[in-house]
Amino acid sequence: MLLHTEFLAVDTETNGRPGDECELTEVGAVLVGGGELHDEWESLVSTERPLGRGIQRFTGISQAMVADAPSPRIVLEQLAARMEARVLVAHSASFDRRVLRQAFERAGLDWPDPPFLCTVALARKFAPLVRQRKLAPLA
Repeated sequence: MLLHTEFLAVDTETNGRPGDECELTEVGAVLVGGGELHDEWESLVSTERPLGRGIQRFTGISQAMVADAPSPRIVLEQLAARMEARVLVAHSASFDRRVLRQAFERAGLDWPDPPFLCTVALARKFAPLVRQRKLAPLA
């Protein structure tokens, strides 16, 4: 069964604001299956609120970049098509899942509710002696 499963590894960036003010600024996805890379995709996302200087430095995403980006609805429709019948994988999946679910809701789109794998949870289980759970130390 796993041999035929396709996994969509996703990563999101946000405006860094908490709760309902959190907006998606970028989403990237890599499709893998059968041990092979099938596709890579990423898109910036326009925001309603201006980005703070701190989050611009942290993410490298400027206000000008999101000002020219497609709307959340357009980006999320493209992402939803990639998510169909796939298992999503994310490092700290609870964050990415919350950000995506909230963005879908705000854009008036149905959340597909795909199965998620969290690489942080997998690291805790299968590499318990590794203290840092960031991607670089785990690679």
